[in-house]
Amino acid sequence: MRLWLMSMVLLFLGINVSTVDGNAPVDPVRVRVRYLSPDAKLIDTLVKKYDLRDHLHVGYHNVGHPVLFAVRRPDFEVLLSHETLNSEEEAFLKRKDIELQDILIGQRRLLVVCATRSRWRNISTEQLRQALMESEDDGDSTVIVVEDDPIAEMVLVGVLAPGGSASGSLKDTQLASHVHRSPRHTLLEYVKTNPNALGVIRQRRKSTPLGRNLRSLPVSHRTAQVMPPDEFCLDDGYALSQNVYLYARRDCARRVNRFLAFCARENGAAICHQFDLFTFSDQAGRLAAERLRQLRTGQCEHIAVAGDQSLRSVMGDLTRCYAQLHKAVRLRYQVQPADTAVASFLGGGRRYDLLALSSQPSNQALTRHHRRWNSLNSGVAPQARVVAGRAVALIVNARNKRLDLTPTQISYLFTNQVSDWDTIGGTGLKSRAGGRRVSVHRYGVGGPTMDLFVRHALAGRPLDKSVSIKQSSAEVIAAVNINPQAIAYVDYTSIPRAGHAVRVLALRLADDTPPVQLSPSTIRNAMYPYAERVHLYQHPRASSEASDFLQFLTTGGQSIETIYNDAPKELLAVFSRHGLVCLADSAIRRDMLSQFNAMQKRAKAATQR
Repeated sequence: MRLWLMSMVLLFLGINVSTVDGNAPVDPVRVRVRYLSPDAKLIDTLVKKYDLRDHLHVGYHNVGHPVLFAVRRPDFEVLLSHETLNSEEEAFLKRKDIELQDILIGQRRLLVVCATRSRWRNISTEQLRQALMESEDDGDSTVIVVEDDPIAEMVLVGVLAPGGSASGSLKDTQLASHVHRSPRHTLLEYVKTNPNALGVIRQRRKSTPLGRNLRSLPVSHRTAQVMPPDEFCLDDGYALSQNVYLYARRDCARRVNRFLAFCARENGAAICHQFDLFTFSDQAGRLAAERLRQLRTGQCEHIAVAGDQSLRSVMGDLTRCYAQLHKAVRLRYQVQPADTAVASFLGGGRRYDLLALSSQPSNQALTRHHRRWNSLNSGVAPQARVVAGRAVALIVNARNKRLDLTPTQISYLFTNQVSDWDTIGGTGLKSRAGGRRVSVHRYGVGGPTMDLFVRHALAGRPLDKSVSIKQSSAEVIAAVNINPQAIAYVDYTSIPRAGHAVRVLALRLADDTPPVQLSPSTIRNAMYPYAERVHLYQHPRASSEASDFLQFLTTGGQSIETIYNDAPKELLAVFSRHGLVCLADSAIRRDMLSQFNAMQKRAKAATQR
């Protein structure tokens, strides 16, 4: 019944429930991928890593217009190709009202190398084409040596005859008699000693330098002369390069979009690296490092924030996360008591872009600054942006049948006014003969979690001295995991999704109301009492950088997410490190989907048993 109810809620929210772990589809409909040789091994490795082997239909087609061929087939879902759309394909797609998305998963490049004493200073693609395809050798012709490698041959065919042989082989290309194939090492040794030779090799990732007696030539195409780019840069201006694209319809199924995102992001990029593809992951890492350098040196825009001490560290980390993913902005965070921060934020002019508080402004502050607060946005009070929250979870052993407790019962348990589960009732636990029957644990001394629990659950009263202190949340969870009599409080974000036998208790606030479950939704709408929320307020004259940064937080990272980066995942990780739960709509949907998938796995495991 619970599984059915959760599925109905997820469908109402528009969440696709066709995945178990967020990656592999479980529905019988297959993702059909068509590819061009010699990339069979690349696509096969991506598929195996993504665990689509039972849900994938692959096909190889040696055709001159692969996109045109694929979209005419009713089973087309994903196409791997090295070619961009030509005019014929674009006209066909427009006529059929079909929109395609193209995902660049990597780039291959060739280098033209020569001896340092060679007469060559640069070479054009036309010169290279003529040198490779001259039919006569007059004795002065440059000796061309091509690396004996199928990938290098495929890229070279694209330069010699773009749109030609889709097989990517030089066998069908009429080459000059003085063009030779050779293994890479032999090729480099030969070119090094022969100033009248040029070598064409594949640029490999993290390959050793060419050496003192070899150099690579700039390659010009039409009027532009471009040096070979380094391994961190994707450069469409370099002529001896080949892009590897994945094509799919824009209205494709979500499972297809997830597969595309997997191929384009970090995990897929690691596989592409094995095949010497230069990816967006390389370029993104280099750009992120550059933005962090700008952040450290102050060569960037600034965002002025007034707020309380508890949020200073997390706001700094959020700024660094934003810089790594999108744009370098430097945070000027002024620590002030909450009421003082409100007064500073409302001061004349724009001293601060944002106001950051771990709770709403106090009644005293609103009473004192009522007029300025309400007139800040043309007579309308500033709108709070609730971006994250912190919550205390009450956990018991899974053998404890009790599903909820009242605030009074919790207070009695942690102040030793109740020391026997029999007094609470409904646990299904056997009574012990003598001694303490409830084992109570907590993590550390002080800290935001303890402060929050003491303030909200105990109304400021101290914990009983008999409460066991553990060194980490993991130790607390482990102690409850093995002891049916145990109860403890921990930070909500410290509870793993699997691998434990603890239950999170709900709170029954009144006899005539249903218990309140702990979840991001109940934290955001303030239904769960043992929680606090991070409120951000934007000044009406805040800078555009501050507005974009706030949009990044309130959308859970989706405002800057692309097919090449998983910004929501990075943002969630930052919040989690600080014990905070992201409360954006997208993050709440993601959490609900995660819970549903976990329920599916447990139901499947129970059925198999």
